[in-house]
Amino acid sequence: MSCAIVGLSRCAYYYQPKLQDDSVIVSVLNAVTDRHLRWGFPKCFNRIRKLGYQWNPYQNTWPLQFNALAE
Repeated sequence: MSCAIVGLSRCAYYYQPKLQDDSVIVSVLNAVTDRHLRWGFPKCFNRIRKLGYQWNPYQNTWPLQFNALAE
């Protein structure tokens, strides 16, 4: 009833997005960047793909930026 007053559907009210667990990608990126300190994103991304991990490059950019900020 209150959803109708606000103009929001019940589905939108109860929707909870599924957050991805990025711990695997963070650990793999940390391992690659610890071994190859001077590699940029394209080389790290290609190495991860060669290791068999299939990730979207847009998902790969934030751990590298987060890792650089943490140092």
